[in-house]
Amino acid sequence: MELLLLRLSVFLLIYPALCQEEGRYTESIIKDIFSSYNKKIVPNAGTTTHVIMNMPLMMLIDVKENEHLAQFVVSDMKTWIDPRLRWDPSQYGNKTTIVVPEDDVWLPPTVIYNAIEIEVLMMDKVRNVKVDNTGRVFWNVPMSLTTTCRLKVDYFPFDTQTCTIFATSPVLRVEEMNAIAGRTNSVFGNAEWTQIGALIDVTTYEEFGDTKFDVRYHVKIRRNYVYYIIVIVLPTFLLSVLTVAGIFTAAGTTEIIGIGLTSLLALSVMLGIVAESLPKSNSLTLMGYYLLLCMFVASLSIIVAVVLSLVIEHFCRNASYYPHRAFYSLVCAKRRDSREKATQEMESSTEKSKISQENGQMFILCSMIREYIVLQTRVEGMKVREKEKIWMSKEWRRLFNRVEVLMVILFQGVNIAMLAVFFSFVYKNSIDPPLDPV
Repeated sequence: MELLLLRLSVFLLIYPALCQEEGRYTESIIKDIFSSYNKKIVPNAGTTTHVIMNMPLMMLIDVKENEHLAQFVVSDMKTWIDPRLRWDPSQYGNKTTIVVPEDDVWLPPTVIYNAIEIEVLMMDKVRNVKVDNTGRVFWNVPMSLTTTCRLKVDYFPFDTQTCTIFATSPVLRVEEMNAIAGRTNSVFGNAEWTQIGALIDVTTYEEFGDTKFDVRYHVKIRRNYVYYIIVIVLPTFLLSVLTVAGIFTAAGTTEIIGIGLTSLLALSVMLGIVAESLPKSNSLTLMGYYLLLCMFVASLSIIVAVVLSLVIEHFCRNASYYPHRAFYSLVCAKRRDSREKATQEMESSTEKSKISQENGQMFILCSMIREYIVLQTRVEGMKVREKEKIWMSKEWRRLFNRVEVLMVILFQGVNIAMLAVFFSFVYKNSIDPPLDPV
């Protein structure tokens, strides 16, 4: 215990001296290397200064589809070698690194030329650079960027976007300063977008006879589509299904138009919600196609139901003949024996009339009795024909009920097929595409 206290006491006595010695070495290095240093002159005069462009942190904050903008928080890190900042560690207590304010050294003159807004997330008085004894300079600046991002929303909400941050030097040629693609370590998305990957590449371009570098930071992101499936797609599908079922259930009544208009209004509201969040373009999105097709199916079902109601009204009220055999086959129905029963009753009535007439002639009844018998025969014939007409009307209605069921099955099949085609893009979206420079 006494030995431990002794060591601690010695350390407390020596530590301030060590810190003071460390500070003297740092002060000596700064004094020696900055005595003749001019930060306005590019390092490596006569040769090329190579700057490694890194972006170790990229965090997506927001994507504004209507304005084609993306907001990021990034860590813009650059590394280069300045031979004028070298020293021999053995002459300065083996000290290999120092930290100095960024205003004291030469900094690469680069600009992000597709940025709408740039905000440095660090106060000026704490913005420093780290320099090692080989002259390598490390400059890391966290910033918030709002850049342009060309969006292609044809497959919304299963779309994948690539946002690119462009940087270059507006004054130096590649012979004076050239960029080397670095790396990105951490890329994060937000609640609506998931990051797929990031890539840095460097190209060159010509400007008034000078060759300059162009650094591109590519970020590939994919939209989280679950929200749109739950809020828009599934309600639209259920609304379309219920519309078709309700319209054909109400066929033959005055409720068809009311149900149809209500459904079309609801689908229009869904389409308006999608249109508000997307950029204005000449192409229609996948979601837009689906909603318009649902509106088309609902409109077509209304038209078919109205026409079918008129046809049912005509044939059921003015039934004068039985349906054709082809109609039975078309709706997959069997013929009933009502027609044979009505024919038998008609023939039975006719036979009774004949017997009554023969008996009347046989017994030479009076004319009044004969007229009564003829009148009774006519009344019975009218009853038989009326009964036959009722049978015809029921048969037509039974077949048209089959038609309504077939129409419901047909339109619901179309709804399910459209939803299946729409969801087929989920599988395509689940495959991570390669991150190619654009």
